[in-house]
Amino acid sequence: MRNFILSTVTAAILAFPVSQASAFTAIGTVEAVSGHEVIIRNGDAYRLPANYDLSHIKAGQKVAVTWQSQTPDIMDLGEENYVRVLDATEIVVAE
Repeated sequence: MRNFILSTVTAAILAFPVSQASAFTAIGTVEAVSGHEVIIRNGDAYRLPANYDLSHIKAGQKVAVTWQSQTPDIMDLGEENYVRVLDATEIVVAE
């Protein structure tokens, strides 16, 4: 019985991808798109890979951004306004 439980637990752990263990999704309204960075209104900024196509993302759209656990960079927006910048893996228009 003990071996069965251990085998079941091991299989469950192996079935769960490590990359998803620390993935987060943030939902918000786009304030601005600049290069490969998307700034969310009243929130953070997300930097996507250089080859990621952001042509479908526009200011005012509600989006869902996926990112991994990390220590963010800080972006100075001027006039003592700062946002955290996180490296994102994906952004999609949210419903």
